[in-house]
Amino acid sequence: MDDLVQNILDNLYEGVYLIDAGRVVTFWNKSAERITGFKACDVVGKYCSDGILNHLNRENARLRTALCPVHRTLVDGRRREADVCLRHRNGQKVEVSVKTLPLYDSGKIVGAAEVFTESARKIAPGKAAPNVAEDAALYDPLTALPNRRYIDFYLGNRMAEFERLGISFSVIMADVDHLRRVNDTYGPETGDRVVKTIAKTIRAAFRKSDFVGRWDGAEFMVIVIGVSDEDLIPICEKLRLLVRSAVVKTERDPVGVTISVGSSIAREGDTAAAIQQARGQRRAGEQAGGAGCGDDPVAYP
Repeated sequence: MDDLVQNILDNLYEGVYLIDAGRVVTFWNKSAERITGFKACDVVGKYCSDGILNHLNRENARLRTALCPVHRTLVDGRRREADVCLRHRNGQKVEVSVKTLPLYDSGKIVGAAEVFTESARKIAPGKAAPNVAEDAALYDPLTALPNRRYIDFYLGNRMAEFERLGISFSVIMADVDHLRRVNDTYGPETGDRVVKTIAKTIRAAFRKSDFVGRWDGAEFMVIVIGVSDEDLIPICEKLRLLVRSAVVKTERDPVGVTISVGSSIAREGDTAAAIQQARGQRRAGEQAGGAGCGDDPVAYP
């Protein structure tokens, strides 16, 4: 592989691996190492069916070769998207969103590529994942986002992963300014519509692999991987401006709100409880080592 191409693939946030026509892994990028725990030297040169890289269904059963997305693409040349699970080197199940595509040479399929990103649910060793029967208790009924119980679960897993593997992450808190004023002025139904609009705006502003949840009535939490301190300031500012531009139409007049946004990167010695307690320190300058920005609330009649 050309050095420039390899460097580009190694610097992608998404995991990428390549197989040849015989289903031997020929390339494994840095993000694939991060997501799965397997180093390139563990995987490259081995068959993808050797048991190192296992595609699992949601019931934890290994997918048969014929059902494996990358194998099917190798056979018929069709691109695919799927939600499957991988087995992390440490034993936990990692849910991923997968895209596969064929690789051609002179019109002939010579291999296939798989690009994968983590979904919100990542199961840590020894900790049971929420099951289907519990889903209703894990999602906010108004916004369909993960609720505080789910956030606690996910944040705890991220902290455990940070301690074991050193994979840092950032927490972004978005606090809706003067939501009570919206409810008092326009009624709770309009307030709910505003919250739903903000939730959709925040969810759309981040990658599918980023975790977005509703912490409480007026607060949202976003958990992202792979960003630096310097990245957080423009991310928070972009989010603030996106929400500021969103409005909800009513019979009286359009309603919009603003948010105050702050963030912090997990560091050695942090705990999930400490990160949660720090959520009140969101405005600029209040979070050491973090980023923050606020906005004046819109004027209401």
